[in-house]
Amino acid sequence: MEESDIVTIKPHYRRIIYNNAQKASLGGRSNVRGKDRSSNLLTDQIVGQLGTYALSMFLFGNPKKYLETRDLANTNPWSGDNGYDLIGVRADIKTSLMRRSKDPMTYNLIVRPRETHPDWIYILGLVDQIRRPTVYLMGWTKELPPINQSGIFAGAHVVPAKCLHCMNDLKGKY
Repeated sequence: MEESDIVTIKPHYRRIIYNNAQKASLGGRSNVRGKDRSSNLLTDQIVGQLGTYALSMFLFGNPKKYLETRDLANTNPWSGDNGYDLIGVRADIKTSLMRRSKDPMTYNLIVRPRETHPDWIYILGLVDQIRRPTVYLMGWTKELPPINQSGIFAGAHVVPAKCLHCMNDLKGKY
């Protein structure tokens, strides 16, 4: 992992991101959790927003694309993004809160079949904490393995962090 793959969120943008997460929670849902969504909805939304912000910073060097995307999404929170986390970018960042380990290399990129799109890339983002977050952009892939048949990730494509392509390979492609 390169230093450029790590994005620390400044206080001003944390407030914007948290505000956007609250707005997204109005019509938001998650493909991750089962029946008990309500108790974790805001946390899930914050984590996802942090990842999307970090991706905008990584790809474009600024939050403009994130802010444009959220402004559009906030006008209709009950409508999905059709896979576009950032307008015009065929990338889906899957961001998780690092709960079980502080070692980012022990995590997996999880992509459910219903979340796949032709010619998309999938990125693993990890957030170390909610209060003063740092986002680790672990890598990306276009090639998804066969669907996992058992365990906690049954029914999903699972890619270990160590098998992802380097984020720097994406620089200048968007």
